Formats: sequence, C-alpha cells, structure tokens
Amino acid sequence: MNLAGQSGSRRGLSLEAVHWHLTREDTQRAAVSTRAGAVLSANALVVAGTALAFSLKGTRPLSLWVFGPAFCALVLVGGSVVCATQALVMLRSSERRFSQPRTAASTLYSLSRISREWPTFDEFRAAVVDQSIEQQLRGALDELWRHSHLHHFRYRKLRQGTWLLLLAIGMLLITVVSAALSY
Repeated sequence: MNLAGQSGSRRGLSLEAVHWHLTREDTQRAAVSTRAGAVLSANALVVAGTALAFSLKGTRPLSLWVFGPAFCALVLVGGSVVCATQALVMLRSSERRFSQPRTAASTLYSLSRISREWPTFDEFRAAVVDQSIEQQLRGALDELWRHSHLHHFRYRKLRQGTWLLLLAIGMLLITVVSAALSY
C-alpha cells in the first residue's frame, strides 16, 4: 500500500494505519491508568485492614506475631503504590528515555511538547502546513515507536505493583489470622 492508499510498488503502513495504531495505544494507556488506579485503591484497603488488625489488640501489648506481618504488608503496599504511580503517570520527561530527538513531524503528536516547540500559533501553523505526507508518516511512526516503549515501561510497572499488592494481601491475611489467634 502506498501513502495514498492505492496498490503500487510502495510497501508499509499508510498514515491512516499508523494513526489507528496511535489511537489504539492511547486507549491502552487509558486502560493501564485505570488498572493502576484500581491497584492504588486496593492498596488503601490493605492499609485499612492492617489498621483494623491492630485495633483488635485492645489494651494488650502489640504481639510481634501481628506486628511483623503487618509491617511487611505495609512495606509491600509502599512498593506497590510506587510502581502503580509510575504506571499511572511518567514522573519525569519521557524524552530522557530516547537517544534521538523528536522531529518537527513527531512533535506534532506530543501535545505537551507543541507549545514548547512552537510558542506562537503562526510558527505552529507554518511547521504543520509545510509537512509532506512522507514527513507526517515519519513523525507518526516515530511517535508510535516512542509510545510502544513507554507502554512497555508502564505495563511492567503495573505488573510489578500488582504482584506487590498480592503479596501485601497475603501478609494482611497472616496479620489478621495472627491477630485473631493472639488477642
């Protein structure tokens, strides 16, 4: 397929196909953010459960059998929150992750960088209007490549946060059982 969408000697994705992939990636990013929010909410429930287990002691001294697993659960929750937050939002500029600078065509796909690259509307309009189809395709492919790397990072952090959450839930269960048996 060539850039105009007609059969010919040109191979590769059309600009429309790359735009479809960028849109798809955007929905995947939203899904990762939603899941990261769910992990953060579940972590809050683990903290609440740990506090509830501590409240079972009444006026008795805190048992080491309750404190140990509860402390581990809270440390795991802390790690899970850090990972889920990294999956939710990039804490630093993502430009550091890439050795190649953005082209003017790829900057067009980064809403946070447009105002830094082109401070006035006239500069922005001139840069966008002058782009050829080839430049637009190159910019879209560059952005798709960047998004795929960022998605990999975010999804890895989401998985790490989820595993830490599962371990924290396990430690919470041990804490609750220990509290029930100790008090």
